[in-house]
Amino acid sequence: MAQVPKSARLHAARLTKALTPSSRLYSKYRSNVDLFLRAHKEQRPLFRLRDERVMASHLNLHKSVLFRRGYLVAWVDDDAYRRAVPGVDAMVAEVGIDADSPLIPLILAPESRIVSRSQPFLSILEHEVVHVNQALFGHPIPEFKADSLSELFDCFSAYATREYQANLIQLVRRPSAELRRTTVSFDQWVLLRAYTPALESVLRETASGRIRRGLVPRFLDEVPAQASALLRRWGCPGDLTDWFQSRWSVHVFTALKMLKEKGVDLTCAPLRPACRWVMREVAKARADAEREKAARFGRPTVSAT
Repeated sequence: MAQVPKSARLHAARLTKALTPSSRLYSKYRSNVDLFLRAHKEQRPLFRLRDERVMASHLNLHKSVLFRRGYLVAWVDDDAYRRAVPGVDAMVAEVGIDADSPLIPLILAPESRIVSRSQPFLSILEHEVVHVNQALFGHPIPEFKADSLSELFDCFSAYATREYQANLIQLVRRPSAELRRTTVSFDQWVLLRAYTPALESVLRETASGRIRRGLVPRFLDEVPAQASALLRRWGCPGDLTDWFQSRWSVHVFTALKMLKEKGVDLTCAPLRPACRWVMREVAKARADAEREKAARFGRPTVSAT
């Protein structure tokens, strides 16, 4: 099991304090929640998740162990939820009663889990509560839509920052089964959990056309080059930079594989450059390995021309 270092515990404690809403901010949130609950007392709310319309069967308040307050959860139809966001146990969305009302961050989860008291699922709900608090503090869910490389970096970094904070707090207070099995360090695991969903979102929204075609290969090249600055921005320990850079191409490949398993067509035109980027990196890694092997055993290498 990856041991939780003292520095991570201290960082998580500082983040938890910083992301705890004041009484005034929480009261404003609860007032909006109460309005939402009254508006849907007779009519069940309907949410749009990607291309799916998802109906809520129940609305209730989840009492957070970390923040000792209640947070709104909408329990929605399992089948529609899993079609919209396959592999996602719970998520945060921002909704309003109507076009003129303020947006309220709430947790969405499949209705089959409403009576679940399993520790892993309760840990996931605490993770989502962190995201609700981030939204209350003015850091909403980033919209993955970009027409320039700088916009794409901002989306990616905002997503990874939110996930780093939520995963650090969650895994310090409620270590997961995966953390107990992993062979990487605690800091590496938190970083991995932070940026891989952000990367997957970049690739998925590229496939959907929300990210301008041609940006992704440049983005994939630039991330390792800017790794040190990115990790500082996310709040990660600086000594993870080399580890992050050395595994970047492998994690891009894994993200594409995960998207394929979720039904995304990797042969679609917007994603072909990303697939070619992975193949180029694999070929480069093989060539580097051959050169290293040849140097070790004193054999000359032949370069293709």
